[in-house]
Amino acid sequence: MVDSEQNGSDTRPSESDGCSCKVGRVADRYTLGGLDEELRRRYTAEASLRDLETFVNERILRTAIEQAGEAVPALVSSDRGIGALYEVLRDEEGTAAAEQARLVTRLEQAGVDVDAVTDDWISHATIRTHLNDCLSVDTAREASITPEGAINTVEWARSRSESVVSETVQRLKNADVVEVTEPDVSVSVRITCEACGRSYAVQDLLDAGGCDCNRGDSLDEERE
Repeated sequence: MVDSEQNGSDTRPSESDGCSCKVGRVADRYTLGGLDEELRRRYTAEASLRDLETFVNERILRTAIEQAGEAVPALVSSDRGIGALYEVLRDEEGTAAAEQARLVTRLEQAGVDVDAVTDDWISHATIRTHLNDCLSVDTAREASITPEGAINTVEWARSRSESVVSETVQRLKNADVVEVTEPDVSVSVRITCEACGRSYAVQDLLDAGGCDCNRGDSLDEERE
């Protein structure tokens, strides 16, 4: 496996019907109830392996914070906070090195073993192995997509972007960088056809089957 496996006597069965791979062991260690069902559901809804990697690792981080006690929840008020903290902790290019160092210090002071948590994080390759070998889910699917799967993927990305932006604005407010009483962040997704300039919501584009200019029945043509 790509992940480094921890040696030792951790052979307790996970919620994955006796699965003893890293995903199963981590699910057991952090009591990630319903993890396999959620992985199946998300993968069926066209989530990528990297999407699932992020999903599992954020659950691990949230659980570790919650297990640390009363001092930590102030760091994270909702799932959007977990997403922001995860992005900082997983920064491998050093673009947020100072912020990462401050966050690690705060977490460790609150009782979170950051090294242990990040060691338990799962790679997308391990997710693939778990799906294939433990859940009998074929990840060698053809590169196909359904409208429903597309909507689910876009909505997941939109919601995640909204959450990260909202958390960032809240942190700016808490640091007295900006003043706003009750920040309410919204993110919308639209697709613009560069050929004609028309803009569509994702669902509208799917319902129409494409841009009017490509289908040959634009509003201008209908008026003629």
